[in-house]
Amino acid sequence: MTFAELVLVIAGVATIYLLLRPVERRLERYLLRKWADSPRGHLPTIDVTDFVSHRVHRKEHQTHDNDS
Repeated sequence: MTFAELVLVIAGVATIYLLLRPVERRLERYLLRKWADSPRGHLPTIDVTDFVSHRVHRKEHQTHDNDS
């Protein structure tokens, strides 16, 4: 195999790889949707803005206990 043939083979493989990447993405999305265990729709969202630390909660209980 000459150097020119080797360059053409490498360029051909690279071209095929680049052309098949969009097909790979579509196929991956399709397969993930088809066989995913999660239910349809969006994933659950965790709300971290409603977080109360345990220290604050304990202090509230201590002040309520002292008031009675």
